[in-house]
Amino acid sequence: MKRYGSSIAALCILAVMLICWFAADRMKTENKFNKEGERCEIISLERADIEEISFKNPEEDFTLVNNGDSFVIKERNVEADAAAVSRTLDSILKIDGKLLAESCADTAQYGFDKPKAVVDFKTRGGNITLMLGNLTPAETEYYLMDDDGNLYSIYTSAGSGLASKRWQFADLTLFTSVYGDIDEVSVSGEDGFSAERKAADTWKIKSKKEGSYEVSDERFRSRIGLYFDNMYAKRLVANNEKNRAVYGLDLPEGIVTITNKNGDKAEFKVFRNKEKQEAAVIKNDGEDIFITIDSYFDMLDIMP
Repeated sequence: MKRYGSSIAALCILAVMLICWFAADRMKTENKFNKEGERCEIISLERADIEEISFKNPEEDFTLVNNGDSFVIKERNVEADAAAVSRTLDSILKIDGKLLAESCADTAQYGFDKPKAVVDFKTRGGNITLMLGNLTPAETEYYLMDDDGNLYSIYTSAGSGLASKRWQFADLTLFTSVYGDIDEVSVSGEDGFSAERKAADTWKIKSKKEGSYEVSDERFRSRIGLYFDNMYAKRLVANNEKNRAVYGLDLPEGIVTITNKNGDKAEFKVFRNKEKQEAAVIKNDGEDIFITIDSYFDMLDIMP
């Protein structure tokens, strides 16, 4: 009888524990829909949980793929900039916000008919999709909608992360080389010329306007090769017919070709916007138009 009573007591304790567990779990679930004006967790993921993150915005669609030690830009098949990825992941893998409405029906007024971004997180446990809408009237937060149609407002830092562009993750090194390894430079255009290294301290120039002559390496580098060691881009856009027209590359201002000792060539089609102090550049007829500093290509109108 005593043993029977002990069993009943143990079962009662277990039942109480189960009731408390279910109650706590329910509270945890319902905490997502807490009091209006209070912040609640919308998404919480660890970097290791992520397989892919797909970004869609009015300008482009692109995907970051988790390779374990790094992320790769899927469409370019190149490793993404690690620091840029880390900054973005810090802002978008853990997002909290204010719940404004459950299963929101009137989505257009919040900007979801033309969202600023749709981000899909492919994880080991399934997919999570977030949609970024307009700024709030005070412009201090963004509207956000989750998979279930629940409407939130989130901090602008998280919104900016969700609205990331592909160029923000790309390696924006336009050209880098050891200057001493460069053997030839040619520039087509109104003031076109070619230059060939003849010795460690001398370049031979063939110019449309000035004919053939030689200059010292010091003078050549200061006027023509000043930036050849490292040239960086500020951003990039897709190399398509529309963007070539927008940035003047349907009729390039000139073409700069740099040849190294081993015969490798880098060809740059260039159009400069002096007012904005920018140059639009297509490198080796690639899939991107780089927007960079116009002074990198002053050799288009500066003769040695």
